[in-house]
Amino acid sequence: MAVVSIIPQATGVPGLSGPPQWWSSGAGFNTGLDDPRWRGAYQVGFGSGTSDQVTFRALADAAGGSPQLYLSWFVKVDPALSASNDYLIFGLEGAGQPTLVLQIQMNGTSAVTAADLASGAYTRTVLRRNGASFDNLTDMGSTPTWADDKTRVWRIPGGNSMWAIQMVVPAASMPGGAGLGALGTALRMWFYINNFAPAMGTAQYRWPGSLTPATFNFLSYPAAGAGERCSLINVPAGDTAKTAISIDYLHIGTRNADPHTIKLTSANTLFAEPKNDTGSTIPANTLSARFRLANWGSHPPLPAEWSEVGSPSPANTHAAIANGTHQALETQFTVSPAERSEYQAHPHQCMLVELSGPGMTFTTSSVVRNMDFVPGSTFSRPAEISVKGLAPISIKPRDVYLYVELVNMPVKETQGDRGRREEFINREGDPKENFANLQKLYQSSGRWQAIEPLMPTYRVHAFHDTGARTTVDGTVYPVLEAQGSFGFHVFHQGELEGWTHNLVGAEKLAENIYVIRVPNGGTAQVETVIQAVEPGEQRLPAEKIFGRPKYDLTEPAAQGCLTLLQALLASILKLFKSGKS
Repeated sequence: MAVVSIIPQATGVPGLSGPPQWWSSGAGFNTGLDDPRWRGAYQVGFGSGTSDQVTFRALADAAGGSPQLYLSWFVKVDPALSASNDYLIFGLEGAGQPTLVLQIQMNGTSAVTAADLASGAYTRTVLRRNGASFDNLTDMGSTPTWADDKTRVWRIPGGNSMWAIQMVVPAASMPGGAGLGALGTALRMWFYINNFAPAMGTAQYRWPGSLTPATFNFLSYPAAGAGERCSLINVPAGDTAKTAISIDYLHIGTRNADPHTIKLTSANTLFAEPKNDTGSTIPANTLSARFRLANWGSHPPLPAEWSEVGSPSPANTHAAIANGTHQALETQFTVSPAERSEYQAHPHQCMLVELSGPGMTFTTSSVVRNMDFVPGSTFSRPAEISVKGLAPISIKPRDVYLYVELVNMPVKETQGDRGRREEFINREGDPKENFANLQKLYQSSGRWQAIEPLMPTYRVHAFHDTGARTTVDGTVYPVLEAQGSFGFHVFHQGELEGWTHNLVGAEKLAENIYVIRVPNGGTAQVETVIQAVEPGEQRLPAEKIFGRPKYDLTEPAAQGCLTLLQALLASILKLFKSGKS
């Protein structure tokens, strides 16, 4: 029996029914990426700890008897828009049909909203698998009309740039015959998103997660059958649907007064509140939650490298979970005398929660929480950057790139910035005496999405070198993969000139972009320093700008001891030759 991801029917919202409509003016036209008609979509998020870096959404619509597939890719964290190297590669394998591959490549860095192919905002190429190779349908003049008909792109430049792609795939209009198939017929989808920044390299996001890091010049693609098994609206006969149980970072934590600080001499209550969207009630004591901790900072989401805590472990007691609601699982954790010195040295912790249940699969089964509330003025905290659990790619330390995303933290505060900050203070009162209560208020009241856009927010997104390489305009860059991010919501009351920050211990490569070299299987440390600059106050010293690390295509990729031995011998030979010259 195969497990299949169900793409749900688009139902819309009261007063605005049906699927999103972004391509043609008229009734229901809405080019907003937050169109409420995406409600209830199949959704995959990328990025852990603080926020999604990329969000993929999918809906189906069976109105009129001809199903259509609505797709959206939204890149929410881009250190720098690229004129031609931000792109999506999407593979679609219909029922009994060869894989169809679409590459959509951004063309330019200026702001565009729902721009079509004719505008020149992007280029696209369509390929179709033909045995061991691919036919280029674009070169053949056989591009399916739907590839352009409702495909649109968005670019949002700025300090924190973003871009997005949306398209509609008619079920019966794929080249080669039956297309996607009828409702309840399995199909497969996969995609790669390449998010390029010249000071870093290419951050790559892949779905399903079983795909390996890759570079593309139309040379190779995942094998047939490698995509996520999906079905429009109905479950195929003999299959079982992935259950819609999820968890997000706002619904895990501790019941401590400071949710990110571990108490050293009394019990800590840890909680997870999974959400049930299965359409029916989950019986009591069906789910289990396993809790793990790591020092504050960025870590690969590899459970074996985190410390499992709690009694019982896993936590498995909860009330029945009605559809559309959350329910808590809790466990107790008391620091042992032997552990006390370690937690005393690192009182602020990141939390990883994994969900499980007999016979169940999950839309999101694990989540990391790394956001904290901190006071303004000048704040600093050490953070650990880890590559524990990652197979070495070289005998050299691994490069980890850090991108600092600043929201509502301008260098020079304008009247508009001040207005947002004052709106937050007036709406919420003065929470400066107890940030934990403010955080719990957001979680319990469900008002977080309305409040967060008003708050000064500092996030550090980490990307480790995968060992794969890509060439852009003759320069070799690393292919990067995101690992856990961490950050702070910063509260400052009173006069404010602006904000500044330093990331001590890392090399600054460009505005808000850094690199740190982490020993294989180990950790390195940075110090985050955030300053709310009051009138007349001296700012933090400017950081030195370093040159970007250089890479070449002959660097060893990570494949075990033989690779490392070869790398070591090559290094010795290089030293020997340089000594003779």
